[in-house]
Amino acid sequence: MRRLVSVLTTICILFSLLSLFHMGVFGEDTLWDGSVADDFAGGSGTRTDPYQISSAAQLAFFANQVNLGRKFTDEYILLTCDITLNDEHFSYSSEGDYVTISDGKNEAKIQRQALLAGDTIDYNGKLHLWTPIDSDEVPTFEGIFLGENHSVSGLFVMAQDDGYAGLFGNTGGRVYSLRIENSLLAGGSYTGSLGGIVAHFYNIHCDAVVFGGNTAGGIAATGEPFYGSFEGFVFGKNASGITNSGENVQYCINKGTVVAENDAFGIAGSGDVTYCYNYGTISGQQAAGIGGSRTIQHCQNSGNITGRDNTAGISNLSKDALNCNNTGFVSGIDNVGGILTAGTATNCSNEGTVSGKHYVGGITAYGVATACFNLGIVNGESYVGGIVGHTSYYGINQVDHVKQCYNAGEVSGTSYIGGIVGQANRLISHCYNAGSIVSDGKYAGGIGGVISSIEYSYNVGTVRGESNVGSITGMFTEYIHYCTYLENSAATHDGTIVEGIGTPSNVSYPSHLNYKKLTDAQMQVLEYHDFQNSRGLWISSKNAAYPYPTLKGLHHGGHSYLSLGLYVKLSELNQISCENCISLVSDQCSCGLRTSFTAQPDSATHKFTAIQDFDATYHVRVCEICGSLGPKNKHNYADHPSFFDDEKHYSECKDCGQLSQGANHNSGKVIAHTDGEYHYFSCEYCDYLIPSLHAYAQEPAMANKSGHKLRCASCNATSDLLTHVYTDKYVESSEAGHCIKCDLCDEISPPFAHRREDGSMVNNKEEGQFVYRCADCDSTVTLPYVSSSIKSTLPIHLIVLYCIVGTVTGGLFAYGAVILREMQKTRMKNKK
Repeated sequence: MRRLVSVLTTICILFSLLSLFHMGVFGEDTLWDGSVADDFAGGSGTRTDPYQISSAAQLAFFANQVNLGRKFTDEYILLTCDITLNDEHFSYSSEGDYVTISDGKNEAKIQRQALLAGDTIDYNGKLHLWTPIDSDEVPTFEGIFLGENHSVSGLFVMAQDDGYAGLFGNTGGRVYSLRIENSLLAGGSYTGSLGGIVAHFYNIHCDAVVFGGNTAGGIAATGEPFYGSFEGFVFGKNASGITNSGENVQYCINKGTVVAENDAFGIAGSGDVTYCYNYGTISGQQAAGIGGSRTIQHCQNSGNITGRDNTAGISNLSKDALNCNNTGFVSGIDNVGGILTAGTATNCSNEGTVSGKHYVGGITAYGVATACFNLGIVNGESYVGGIVGHTSYYGINQVDHVKQCYNAGEVSGTSYIGGIVGQANRLISHCYNAGSIVSDGKYAGGIGGVISSIEYSYNVGTVRGESNVGSITGMFTEYIHYCTYLENSAATHDGTIVEGIGTPSNVSYPSHLNYKKLTDAQMQVLEYHDFQNSRGLWISSKNAAYPYPTLKGLHHGGHSYLSLGLYVKLSELNQISCENCISLVSDQCSCGLRTSFTAQPDSATHKFTAIQDFDATYHVRVCEICGSLGPKNKHNYADHPSFFDDEKHYSECKDCGQLSQGANHNSGKVIAHTDGEYHYFSCEYCDYLIPSLHAYAQEPAMANKSGHKLRCASCNATSDLLTHVYTDKYVESSEAGHCIKCDLCDEISPPFAHRREDGSMVNNKEEGQFVYRCADCDSTVTLPYVSSSIKSTLPIHLIVLYCIVGTVTGGLFAYGAVILREMQKTRMKNKK
């Protein structure tokens, strides 16, 4: 009996709660009948006591207040429940460009042109048309709208051609944590489910059909989104999945279809875009999976992208792309890239098929790339490359070039076809190709079709073409240094084997060619490549499927970024930034404002497996169930540097392979190597040898008759044999002559004969001697005196003999010369 009473009591309580619910204690019936309430449900508009909206009529009251001019400056409006404005289902049919409206029993089809024209549509008299909040050209609303993750569904807006279509129109306020579902918005020049123009919006999800005139966005035509997601359909002259224009777009996902007459983007048409993902199909005259101009970072596209000119998986107008990945199909005509159409790509990868006609690249159509790779099929007609179609000077720093990239996908076309580049006016360095290259015409090469300069690169892929075919390049214009290729890797279509390069543009530069052919076994050994000082960028492969050398930080075979998470720390998935205290808050901010972000993963059980690089300090693991990221983990760098270059050494994380930022070499005290010009100190932390010029001591290390050598003050190296440096200091060694001493060493020269100084001769007849002073030193020389009578009677041959003997015995040549002159004078007198 007691149990029966307990059950009956519980049932009564449940019926009472249901009655209270219908009476409005917990919330009113939210299906809108088109009426407008007299006031909010409660609240004073402060942070701790916001105005409350608990019905569709109260939402209409709020809209009327704003449109009558009430600004709500710095006031707070809180949505306390889900709101349904119309309960019909809106869907888009691509057949005949119709939008279908259905209530489950009846259907009506509306032409797209009627929607764009802003024609009034009344489906069976039951559709309630919504007037956007703040739809004037000059925005009125300046408050904060808190959606609390509730939804507004059945939103039906028909704006005029120059109007603003959306739940909001043109607002300068902020909108938080709101869902727009099953809605139809059409006709305005600026159209978005949330609003045509919204200053800032956070944690917004939309599932709607959006038709805009000039500018259309799945959430807003223009605005600053943070944590936005869209599912549905967007059409306009210029259209984007999230917002068509925003300065800083972060953490947004598009799963909807975007179609534009001109420019179509998965996320945003302009502004910096970070940590965003596109799943949706994007098509337009110009199209991109993520965004247009400026910088794109940490983004991925897996949707199919179709355009005519300037079509890319990530961005078609961006200057830079960093850490981006494309796995979707990208198709266009001219300027088609897996990541960019033009600009600089860094640490980017493409795994999807990229197809076009002219200027087609797996990474970028024009521009340069660093540390990028392509695994997808790339095909076109001319200027087709696995990484870059054509390197251009336009809009890019001229010091940049294509470096540290590899291609493993098939590349095909007619002319200017290459595994890395179709044609390159810039340097190509530290790159390799493992994909097959097929050309129906001329200029086909494993690295490039036509290249100006290439160094430290290799090719193991097959190359086929009609003419100007080469394992490395079809033609080069400047130089090829330290490049290698697999033997028999290139041939013409008739089977003729082609060696390393096709045709040098200037055959008078043989010294500018440095490349060699290797066997398959030699290609697998790093030392055979002669990469010299650049060897720090190369490592021997540990992959049995790809046994050839690979680049540091680019593991052959690539990686795929998982779709969700987007580098967001898992603990932040339920949080959102509070604009008042600038902090991440959950449920209740310390400043009193409720701004919960309740986008929970599908499963509470996470399986964190693959590591994704986060930044230079941390890496995170991705849940393979929901794509969420785990907590940050600091990189576990190896104790010994993994590789080095001429300036720095780097350590590799043992877990994820991320390289450290690099540290300058620290010279030790041990000299590891010397040569004729330098001695080399070994870095204390890596194997890099730091060159230093020899500092020779002033004291010679050794000397001999030929010269002397100097010894380095820091090492034991000696200089080449140097010629003695003599001064004017003479050292007398004997009466026969004098010697000179080297200025740097003690070596004495062979003796030089004394030289008679003019006017120094003295006749000493009494002693029978000549005495004179040497012209070079202070020595005096004494010679026997000979009388003039003897000189006049001696035969000339005896006088000559006497002079010779005198010279040999003590330098009497000068004396003999005097006698000879005297005898010549005597003979001349006798003749007269």
